[in-house]
Amino acid sequence: CTRCSDFLVKRRSEMDEAEALRPEVQQRVARLQPRIQEAQRKATDALGRGKSIKEQAEKKAADLKKASEEADLFMRFDSNKDGLLSREDISALARWECGFDLPEQELDRIWQALRPRAANGLAIAQFQRLRTAISLARTNSLPGASSALPAPPAPALAPMSPMTSMLPMTAMSPMTAMSPMTGMSALSALSPAALTGLSPDLLASQANALVAALGALAAAGQGAFS
Repeated sequence: CTRCSDFLVKRRSEMDEAEALRPEVQQRVARLQPRIQEAQRKATDALGRGKSIKEQAEKKAADLKKASEEADLFMRFDSNKDGLLSREDISALARWECGFDLPEQELDRIWQALRPRAANGLAIAQFQRLRTAISLARTNSLPGASSALPAPPAPALAPMSPMTSMLPMTAMSPMTAMSPMTGMSALSALSPAALTGLSPDLLASQANALVAALGALAAAGQGAFS
């Protein structure tokens, strides 16, 4: 447009001067670049430290608030205001916090575990552990909370009797006849004492059956890997 053309014509000399300053400005920016980067790094570090300090302050404030609340609760149940919780105080705390009467055996256990030797009660240093112990006692008192008894061990397999070991091999199923454990049990049962009194015909029959079973087992193994 005409106005734009007039502006460019009128400001041409100023734009030319500015263009001439470009190399000098670029050099100055290049010289300042390390300082700019250092300033950015310091700003990032300061931001990180500020965030960490803020988180620490928030955590400390939360801890102080929690400690103050626990101290107020402790003093609430310290009936005689001596800085120690008696057994009656602990029972009252359990009724207020968990809504149940602490069993006498649980109270004895807590009292013995947390009370310092020769002390007349529990100090505020044990208060958090006391609340945890009460909560656990409440959980254990719920129906079905007791752990199930371990399952009884499986009965040991009775050793094979000599008469069982001498049953005809043909009476067994194919898988049983070829079972390595069955074969080992049968062989372990064939002691000299077990063979006493057996007729030669029965011994020969059992030997032939065993040989036949071993042959069938070998054939089956070859067929499986062929």
